[in-house]
Amino acid sequence: MGSAPEQRRAARLQRAYARGIKRLELRGLKGRHWFDVDNGSRLAHDATLLAKLGFDELTHEMRDGTVAIVGTIPLVTGASRVTHRIAIEIRFPPTYPREEPAAYDITHRFKAHDGKPLADRHLAEDGCCCLWLRSRSEWDPRDPDALAHFLRQVVVFFERQLIYDVLGRWAGPEYAHGNEGYAEDVRETLRDRNMIALFEAILRGGPKPPRRAPCPCGEGRQYVSCHKIVFDTLRRRLPLAFLNAVHNGATRLVS
Repeated sequence: MGSAPEQRRAARLQRAYARGIKRLELRGLKGRHWFDVDNGSRLAHDATLLAKLGFDELTHEMRDGTVAIVGTIPLVTGASRVTHRIAIEIRFPPTYPREEPAAYDITHRFKAHDGKPLADRHLAEDGCCCLWLRSRSEWDPRDPDALAHFLRQVVVFFERQLIYDVLGRWAGPEYAHGNEGYAEDVRETLRDRNMIALFEAILRGGPKPPRRAPCPCGEGRQYVSCHKIVFDTLRRRLPLAFLNAVHNGATRLVS
């Protein structure tokens, strides 16, 4: 078990490594934007997806060397078939398509409701839409049609916003915000209280089971080929800030 200074040094190294990888990725673009690297083929492909999906009111726009999708999404609801046009903007990160875009309610159409915070609608103050918990993102950078799935989820998200206006509550599956949401992810993934406690103990610097010993879950397999794989997968997909919060005791996994 490493000391607290060693743990802090390891965390700093991990952050520095992540920053270094990002700098290398950006340097690899050689001053060009993501949509220029492949002679614009990904951008052209994404434009065809808009047409195929019937998003006739959405279009790509160039803005100060960046690209965004802007326009409206028409949603037809209720027996009266009322059409709601939701103004949105899809912003792309410099490392797209490795990293997913973000959707925004650019007119701030959806407000906080009945004294509840805006976050209850899974919207940030700047209009950014929380489509999913980051550790459970459905974005697949290997899928050339990933934008199509993303836009479908945006439609579902705004349909639920319209339902929220009627019910005053979220009408779909949801996680808590911030570190508690990631803690829910861990509990839902591991399920067994003992394994959740073991994962928390390891994150706080406690001893790990021997690789070749039977896994503490009791399934009969060696730890290295059982829950070590699950733990390693969780650590890769969970944000570093959350892992540090568990390590420092600010966030607990076992209630």
